[in-house]
Amino acid sequence: MRGARAQPVGSTDVYRFALRPKWILSHLFVIGLAVLFVNLGFWQLRRLDQRQAFNETIRAALTQGPIPLVPGVMPSEWERVELQGRYRPGTDVLVANRVQNDQSGYWVLSAFDTAEGTLVVDRGFVPRSLVAQGSLAVSAPPSGTVDLVGTVQKSRRGVFATSVGTSKVIEISQVDVGKLGERWGATMLPFWVHATTAQGSPLEAVLDPTLNNGSHLSYAFQWFIFSIIAVIGYPLILRRNARARVGDIGPSDDAPM
Repeated sequence: MRGARAQPVGSTDVYRFALRPKWILSHLFVIGLAVLFVNLGFWQLRRLDQRQAFNETIRAALTQGPIPLVPGVMPSEWERVELQGRYRPGTDVLVANRVQNDQSGYWVLSAFDTAEGTLVVDRGFVPRSLVAQGSLAVSAPPSGTVDLVGTVQKSRRGVFATSVGTSKVIEISQVDVGKLGERWGATMLPFWVHATTAQGSPLEAVLDPTLNNGSHLSYAFQWFIFSIIAVIGYPLILRRNARARVGDIGPSDDAPM
């Protein structure tokens, strides 16, 4: 007596296993992954748009000539400004964890008194090795009246740390204008500047930021590819299990979870 005829893989009946609870959970899981991957891809594209807009803002600001400070007017971030004043002796503070030309090191901050008020000036970059050797002692700021050009930066929250190296200079994690003003006993202007030329030896001028689009586009493509793999690969898994049930390959009752 002949056995029942095996149903073809294309028949809907062989996919009834996919209606079992564990398989339904598997479907929902894969759908959720695909939706997540697509959203992560679009998130990376939004990040790319933000990065491009940020780059254009910086590029426009850096291509304009420096402007003088106007009392009571807050300059825009990355705008170049002209300053005239005097460095306040004994106010050096290091900003930790800076990298320039593949060297780790510090920015060197000092208080700068101008007719418009006192502000923080980043005098330049110094490699970590020089600080450890005590070489920062020879990087005193220029004396007398100083004319300089710098790029405006916003204050960030930072915390002080212990002295570093043999120079006994205080370290801070970010350029926090408020905390620096408290330490120096001065009322500060609400921004700070990177000096475009090094202010004291052996400091190096802080380089302008590298304006590129980063890896956002490639990350977006990766997330979209993952979503395509989920959408195309999962039906293939279902078909493989359907074939197992008609005897083409060994049976399998387990959902791929």
